[in-house]
Amino acid sequence: IGDHCIYRPGPVKLSITKLLRMQGYRDLDTVRPAIREAAEESSLLAEATMAPEIHFRCLAIRDRMRTRIELEGGVSFSGEVPCQKLARARQVLVTVITIGKQIDNEITNSIADLNPVRALFLNTAGWLAIEWANKEFMGVVRKRAREQCYSLLTERLAPGNTYTIGSDSVLWPLEEQLALFRVFEMAKLPIKLLPGCAMMPKMSRSCVYGLVGVSNNPPSRLLEPENGPI
Repeated sequence: IGDHCIYRPGPVKLSITKLLRMQGYRDLDTVRPAIREAAEESSLLAEATMAPEIHFRCLAIRDRMRTRIELEGGVSFSGEVPCQKLARARQVLVTVITIGKQIDNEITNSIADLNPVRALFLNTAGWLAIEWANKEFMGVVRKRAREQCYSLLTERLAPGNTYTIGSDSVLWPLEEQLALFRVFEMAKLPIKLLPGCAMMPKMSRSCVYGLVGVSNNPPSRLLEPENGPI
C-alpha cells in the first residue's frame, strides 16, 4: 500500500497585488491608503501564522465497477464523477492540504474585534496560500511523473464539487469525503473531518488526481518514497 507522505513547501510569500485584485481592486492606483495598509498588515500576519503541509498517498486502482472504483487497501470512491474522470488512470494520488489552524483563529479574532476588513483579507490570503502550496506540490508531482513515464490527469477532483461529464453537470457528493479520509485512517493528520463532512481547520482542501501510464511498463507506483517524505 502506498505510504503516507508529507510535503512541506516552506514559508508562504503573498502578493499584495493579487490579494487586492482578489477583492475586486483592478486599478491599484485607486486603492485607498487605509485599504492598502489593511491588506499589507493582513498579509504579514497571514505569512507569520501559516504553516502549509500536504499529506498524500498514491494508490493503485484495484478494481472498477459501474458505479465505483476500488483502490488497493480496500477504500472505494463511488459515483459517476470518479468512475468517468478516472477511467484511464492506473493510480490515484489522494491529498489533503492545510495551512494550519492559527489562521482560522486570527480570522475569528478579527471578527470578534469588529475588524471585518482584516478578516476578509486574512480569509483571502489563506486560500491564496492553499493554491500556492498545491501548485508547488503539483510541480514536484509532474516532474516525478515525467521521470517515471506517467502523465497526470490535471483536473482536480474533490467531493462536493460539480464536474462536466458529456453535456451534464454532475455533483460528486460531499459525503465522499468519508472515503477520502479513510485513505489516511492509519495516519495522524492535522485535519479533522467534521460530522457534516466539512474539514477543520477551515483552511484545508482535499484533492484526488488520476495518474495515467504513458509507457507499456511504468513503475508500479509513482512517488514511491526512497528516503521518507519528499
